[in-house]
Amino acid sequence: MNSIKRFFANYYSEIAVFAVTALALCLGWLLMNNVETRSVPFEIAGVKMMLPDGWQTSQLEEGSTVQARELGVPGFGTSYVVKVNPASPDVTPADVASLTSFDRARALTAYRVLDQAEASVNGRDAYKVTYAFVESNPDVTHAEPPVVVHAVDFYFVEDGKAVVATYQASEENYSADFWRFRRFLESLDF
Repeated sequence: MNSIKRFFANYYSEIAVFAVTALALCLGWLLMNNVETRSVPFEIAGVKMMLPDGWQTSQLEEGSTVQARELGVPGFGTSYVVKVNPASPDVTPADVASLTSFDRARALTAYRVLDQAEASVNGRDAYKVTYAFVESNPDVTHAEPPVVVHAVDFYFVEDGKAVVATYQASEENYSADFWRFRRFLESLDF
């Protein structure tokens, strides 16, 4: 027992520094996690969602499309896009995915579908298409190399509308940021 008391008496300051450092690291991680997961409500064409706080949002195509981009990231920044279009009752999510893939093949450089399959998000049937393309800055005065963009679309058809939720990120950020997109995807309500 005396040896334990002597140990703590001799190493009290080291133990205190270690304990305070561990506590500070835990609190810092909790604060960082809170800031990274903060979100704000948004609604477009009857679809409610929670977009990441601090991201730049813009509405396109007469209020049927919203795009959210992460600010302050060099190169190709992570983005989410939600597009809402009317759909007839006999259209399936796979049909909408085929039409979108055809349009993207014409518009994007080196567009490739990597995987496609039926999926489920919060019990709602969906169709998932994973793809990649090359994004290059059209300004020839910039010396930036082209970026391989990894992306995924989730297609939903319900109540006379087709909803497409898209996640796009540079190849090196795709896996690291996917958890945040998954939270966003699960927040969709229509």
